[in-house]
Amino acid sequence: MHEGGAETHDLAVAAGKQADAAKVQSEQAIAQTQKMTESLKKTGTLIGNATEQTKATNKLAQQATRQNTIAAEALESEERPWIGCEHVNIMAKVEAGSTVANRLGYKNWGKGPAIHSKILYQMAPFCGPFPIHPPYTVLPDERPLSLMPNQSIETKTIAFNTALTASDLRKGMRVCDIAVALTIR
Repeated sequence: MHEGGAETHDLAVAAGKQADAAKVQSEQAIAQTQKMTESLKKTGTLIGNATEQTKATNKLAQQATRQNTIAAEALESEERPWIGCEHVNIMAKVEAGSTVANRLGYKNWGKGPAIHSKILYQMAPFCGPFPIHPPYTVLPDERPLSLMPNQSIETKTIAFNTALTASDLRKGMRVCDIAVALTIR
């Protein structure tokens, strides 16, 4: 029995040592789990911060793209050709029997050349009240031309389709309320 008691004691001591070792391992596992949890929390915080930074960077990229577009449009607008009427040259006195021969002077006011321009031009008399939608019969296209910056050109001479009458002039035409149709393509 004595031998059985000693073996039981040895087994109990061994079991105690095993329990102590298991407890140490358990405590180490708990400590490791806590460290991993803290590490995961920090990683989660880093991911959240990185996500916010990515969103902010995307917003900055969108703003930069928008600013780039605005700058490109401003440059295009500044450097493009701007063609417009410079003057109307009426060749003779406006009177009864006159067809009011005239030329339109137009100019490239912009900074860039107008490479392929077509100017369509017409003047028409409207005696009496000015119509809401004036009828025009615009001249056929002239040949395309190029206009350099600050270059001025006059159209060929055109005239009203019919001569003005004394009756037209008595109806209160202020230079016959001349309407100019100018189309630039």
